[in-house]
Amino acid sequence: MGSDDRGINNSMSNLKLKGNGILLCCGKDKCPMVTLKDDNKVSITDDDGNTITVDIDQASLLPQAIDKLKNSK
Repeated sequence: MGSDDRGINNSMSNLKLKGNGILLCCGKDKCPMVTLKDDNKVSITDDDGNTITVDIDQASLLPQAIDKLKNSK
């Protein structure tokens, strides 16, 4: 890792600051990167280079959506 990589421990994953983004690592390979596009947008890029860009308000709903999906099983 480069000298600008800093780990941020989280109970669910290990967040790593890398350049202008955050790597979402969970102990496996294929860590997606999250970056801010502007004041209102966030982009998530996977290891294959696929990127989605959503409003920050929409991205902030992801934990609730994941919980709802888990509980619907």
